[in-house]
Amino acid sequence: MNEEMEKAIASASPQFLAAQVVVYRSLGMNKDFAISCMAELTRRREEDGEEFDYETFIEEQLAEIPKPSGIDYVKISKDMQNGLKVKK
Repeated sequence: MNEEMEKAIASASPQFLAAQVVVYRSLGMNKDFAISCMAELTRRREEDGEEFDYETFIEEQLAEIPKPSGIDYVKISKDMQNGLKVKK
């Protein structure tokens, strides 16, 4: 991860960081970014004593996402990412 991304994560709100985990867990997108966000949430709790309940926030947000039957969000995400690549 580059220095700009590290600064952005360090200055982001805990809600934003947790939302990135929701994006990854629901769509399978931006895994490395979500891992870094989760690490920052953990660091803030352990080192800074931040009290934001990110586990509950993440679970509640995931529960609110509609889950129509027969739709594979991870496959859709992969298809979207592959569609952005230029094919030769």
